[in-house]
Amino acid sequence: MTDIAVDNTQELRDYAGYMRGGAVADFGKIKKYVHDEGCSKKGFTGLFSLLSGSMDVLSGIFDQVAQFGEDRLRAGADGLDATAKAYDDIEQHHKKNLLDLKGSF
Repeated sequence: MTDIAVDNTQELRDYAGYMRGGAVADFGKIKKYVHDEGCSKKGFTGLFSLLSGSMDVLSGIFDQVAQFGEDRLRAGADGLDATAKAYDDIEQHHKKNLLDLKGSF
C-alpha cells in the first residue's frame, strides 16, 4: 500500500507558532528602539527644533508600517495553521476511504 501521509503538519504548526511568538514579538523590540533612538528628539535645539514635527510624522509612519508587518505575519501564521488542518483532514478522509475500501473485499 502506498503511504500518502503528510508528515510535516506539525512542522507547519511549529513554524506558525514561531511566526506568532518569535517574529511578531521582535516587532515590539524594534518599535521601542526606533522610538527611543531613531525618532528621538533629544538635542533638537535651535534650528533643529523645526525638525521635531517631522520626527513625529516619521514615528507615526513607522508605527503603521510595523503594524502592517505584524498583521501580515499573523495572517501568514493563520494560513499555515489552516493548511496543516486541511492536510490532516484530507489525510483522515483518505484513511477512512482506504479502510472502507479494504473492508469491502
